[in-house]
Amino acid sequence: MRDGQPTVDEIVDVMLQECRKENIVYKMSALQSTSAVLHLYDIDRIRHIADILLPLLPQVCVSLCIDTVLL
Repeated sequence: MRDGQPTVDEIVDVMLQECRKENIVYKMSALQSTSAVLHLYDIDRIRHIADILLPLLPQVCVSLCIDTVLL
């Protein structure tokens, strides 16, 4: 913290914590917001984002397969 204000890195750390919440809708919203901040400030946290997203891939794949079969 500088002059009582959090640094961008501290804010990003808190945002990444929010991305780890269980509620999938909240998680996706938090990931969108976090990715916008990371892009804006040209911050590389790909490893953190990957750690959050990779466990979701099986869920997404199953949903896509079900949607494809139902079409």
